[in-house]
Formats: sequence, structure tokens, C-alpha cells
Amino acid sequence: MKKIILAALTVMFIHTHGHAFTQGQCRVLTLAKQEGMEAQFPETIQAIALQESLAGVLGRHGDKHFKDWRKRSYGIMQVRFTTAKWILHRKFGSHVYTDDVLLYNLTYNDKFNIFVARIYWQYLYNQFRDHNMRWTKAVLAYNVGIGNVLKYGLSFDPNNYIKNIHKRLKQLRRSKYHETQRNDKHGDAILTVPYRSPSGF
Repeated sequence: MKKIILAALTVMFIHTHGHAFTQGQCRVLTLAKQEGMEAQFPETIQAIALQESLAGVLGRHGDKHFKDWRKRSYGIMQVRFTTAKWILHRKFGSHVYTDDVLLYNLTYNDKFNIFVARIYWQYLYNQFRDHNMRWTKAVLAYNVGIGNVLKYGLSFDPNNYIKNIHKRLKQLRRSKYHETQRNDKHGDAILTVPYRSPSGF
């Protein structure tokens, strides 16, 4: 049994850290790309999905050290429950979901989870519109919170999140998955077009 588990983990490591992704990861990365295009940052959303859950390989429940389930993170993009509830209220003006329905969808509805993460990313990116290194600060804020970035700047990165996201971007661009997507020509907008307001749901 131990040999079977070890073999499975080895295959998973090769797929995730090499130049190929599993079929399940490709499905998640495609969802992340579709949502990311709404913010003109498809590769960023994909890279966050890889960093947070290896695009669905890791467990769907994070921050288990918190006794309060509302402070924990859930799903593909590891969105904190309180953050999801706040950003949805901010976007739609009222609480669209009850807590139990929101929790279920955050955890098990990958498309919904990525959607929530995307609108949160757009919010963060907007908050740094007048800052140097806007993209980098938004990426870091996704991990450590906007308050910490505003207070400490880029020096507060205990998880080496910025470095890891850059690694994930390189991993994406070197992967076989990326080769199959090349005809789309949909890369991140960071160096090509300015940010514009998001459109719809």
C-alpha cells in the first residue's frame, strides 16, 4: 500500500513540477484562464491556482489552525470565507448566499471559487492603481492581506509568495498545457494593455 501511495505521489510530482499537468489540472487551469481573461490577467489567476492548490491537487480546506471555520480558506484558490462573503457583498450589494450555501460552493464549485478569487484579485489590483509595482503588490496582498502590504510594503512576504508566483508563471509557460494554448495569444495584460473595469458576472 505504501509503495502504491509513493508511486502516485511521484507521478503527481512529475506532472506538477515538470512540463505536464494532469487532466484534472488542465480543466482547472482552463477555468482559471477563462475567469482571468475577465480581468486581463489569465496567467496570474492560473499561477495563483497552481500556488494555492496545485490546480486542485491539494486539499480543499486550508488554514486548519483556525478554530473558527469562517477564517479558513477553501477551494482551488484558497479563498477565505470572510473574504468571499465581503467581496460578494461589495460587488452585488447584498448577501446573495446563506453561509452554508456559500461555504459549499466555495469548497466544491471550482468555477465559482475561481470567480470569487478573480473579483477579489481585481479589487486588490484596483487598490494599488497609484502605486509602483502595482501587480506585485496585488499578488502579495492576495496572500498576506492588503493591510499588511499597505503597512509594510513588499518586505512582508513570509511565504515567499511573489517568488513562488513567478515560478508558477514560468512553469505554465514551459508546460505542454501552455503549448496547446498558444494559438489563443491571451497572455497577461501587465505589459501590454492598461487595466479596465471588470464586466459582469
